Formats: sequence, C-alpha cells, structure tokens
Amino acid sequence: MSNLSDEKGNRSILISSRLFVLCPLIIAISLLEVLPHGQAFKLPIAKTYTSATFLSQGNKSSPTTEQSISNDTDLDVNANPVYPNWRTVASNSPPTSVNIVSPFAHNFDNKFVNVPWSEKSFQSSLDLYHSLSSCTDSYISPLIKEALESLEHAYRLYGPESVIGSFNGGKDAVVIMELMRAAHAKYYHDQITAANDSGKSDKPMDFTRTISLRPRVIYFNNKLEFPDVLNFVQQTVQEYDLDMIAFDEGVGFVDGLRILVNENYLSPSPLANSATTPPYPMAFVLGTRTTDPNAGKQGIFSPSSTWMPSFMRINPVLNWSYGHIWHFLRLFKLPYCTLYDAGYTSLGTVLDTNPCPALKKSDTELTNGEGCEYWPAYMLKEWDLERAGRVKKESKS
Repeated sequence: MSNLSDEKGNRSILISSRLFVLCPLIIAISLLEVLPHGQAFKLPIAKTYTSATFLSQGNKSSPTTEQSISNDTDLDVNANPVYPNWRTVASNSPPTSVNIVSPFAHNFDNKFVNVPWSEKSFQSSLDLYHSLSSCTDSYISPLIKEALESLEHAYRLYGPESVIGSFNGGKDAVVIMELMRAAHAKYYHDQITAANDSGKSDKPMDFTRTISLRPRVIYFNNKLEFPDVLNFVQQTVQEYDLDMIAFDEGVGFVDGLRILVNENYLSPSPLANSATTPPYPMAFVLGTRTTDPNAGKQGIFSPSSTWMPSFMRINPVLNWSYGHIWHFLRLFKLPYCTLYDAGYTSLGTVLDTNPCPALKKSDTELTNGEGCEYWPAYMLKEWDLERAGRVKKESKS
C-alpha cells in the first residue's frame, strides 16, 4: 500500500454506505470488572478460525466457511448475545471457496456483521481523550498532542475498520493502545456531532443510534510468552471491549500481516476479481520509538518495507523516550503488566528476559525495604539500560 496523497470523497459517507447500514444495535457485552494486576484471568469465549476467512455458498457447519453478508437484517440478540472479543486465526490456509472478507467480521447466523463497541467503553475512551487533550503537563503534553493528531489523521484517511493496533502487552504497546482507543472514540464522537449539525435527521444522533466498530488489535501467540503478559492482554481486551485477532503459533509475523492486508475487504469480494478489486488500504499502529533497534529512518507515517505486505505504519510514540512512556502511564494512572513492577524494563520471552540489573536493590535496601528484589521499571534512571535485562543472542562464528 502506498501513502495516501488525498482523500477520495467524504469518509463519513463512505462508512455510512458500507458499514453502518445495519439497524442500530448495542449488544450486551459481558465486561469483566477490573482485576488487580497479576490476577489470573480466563476468557469466557475464544473462537478459532482458519484463515483466510472465506465465504462459501454451501457448508454451513464449518466455522470457517461463512455464507453471506448482513447489511440490512435485524439481528436477533437473544440468539447470540455475546460476540467474542478474542478470536484466534489458526493457520494461513490457501483459498478454498469463492469469496473473502476481513477476519475482523463476525459471523451471526451465517451472515457477516460488524459488531458495535459497547457504550461503556466508548464513553470511558472519550473521557480519556478529553483528559489527554486537555493535559497541561509541559513534559508530556506536546508529545500527546502529536500522537493524537497522527491517529486522528489515520482514522480520517483509513477509517476505523482499517486502523489496526499491535497490542502485545509491552509498555509501548499499552501506550499506543490507550491513545488509539481515545482517538477511536473521538472519531465516532465527531461523526455523531457532524450528523447532528447537518440537520438531516429529525431525531438527534447519539451513540445508541450508531454502529460504532470496536477498536481492532492483533496479537501473535507465543508458547514462550510470560503468563503475566498474556493475562494482562486478555484482561485489557475484555475491559475495553476491543476486537482482537490473535494469530496462532504457526503463523509468523509477516504471514499474519499479509493475511490482514490481503483480506481487508469491507464486504465479501469474489476471489476471481481480487486482482482487479484490491483490498482496502490498511494502517498498523505500532509502538516503535527512535531508540528501538528496528526504528531505522521511520517517520510517524512510514510505508511498510518492500519485503513486507503493503500497509502504512503509524508510529504515534516515535519521538517518545523511555521516561515519557512511564510518565504517561503513571500520570494518567493507566494499567500495565505487573512484571514491570518486578524490575523488568523490556519484555521478550521467558527464555531471553530478566529483570534489569540496574534496578537490583542493594543488601541495605533489601533489609530496610519490603517486597521485590528489584525496583520497578519506572525508577530506572539510565534509560539507555532499558534492554539490559535482555539475554543477548550468541553470534554465529
């Protein structure tokens, strides 16, 4: 995907015509109460799909072969009251039928639907946006403004169905997820405001009369993941009512992105026409910072590398430091994985990650203090030691 040089048409009209023709519906989502950090969490529902998520005209029994798209059918809430927040793509199987649709679409009674965001999560995210945009802290407020503006541009150019966040549970990913849900809510708030200001409707538009998609995020399952990280990610997805596509261990990073990019059709598209009807352009929101090993010469908007699928990288926190990340999380009292309170400053896998040695308490501090052997991550003073706890891979001779 190349960078978009202009907008073609009114974005709100596009979304109204393609996505929001469903009857207004707010589905009763069972949201988990906020659990203390580190408390075990189990998902009530985790649905597995085999990618690509193709539509077939026949086999109704297969969980991966859906039948049709729902654009104008009233949905029976009682027939399927809860749509899963977490779904797993089991493999990247080759096409086996005639049509294809985004893996983020949900199957309801053999029809594809886009599930609305809960009003509770919308409102809490809009409240967060107002808190962020009104921040007067001189250390962090300019960077917050820059990050929110970049995300607002991403939503304006690509639309909420094609802005996807990478949420792996790390501190940087937490920051971009919080920024992203705030911008997501602001996008819909602006849509509602614009509809009311136009005077075209007899009844004032509000959130309950729209179908506002859940924020969309992805995760790559790893058998070497810290359980604390996975629990935190799962808990957050439920709490904020996010739409998570988790790729199974057999799906590599590039393959997973390719699945999403190649299947980003807003309605079913015949495979035979995929060459002449390309999928909709997609933007991935990442937690890359300039100090990261893979940052290179990326900008806040940066096209994907030539060896990857075509998409736009959005790097809202590119210009943030380690200190900015922790200042943001603590200033707004946002939750994060408890491993950071145990001295971990950069999270990899259980095989290559240890607490940061610079945060190890002295014997005197251990004697006089309580609890953990290490100081929490936000107390690190030498920010260039952020990855000091990572086990270096041996170079091949």
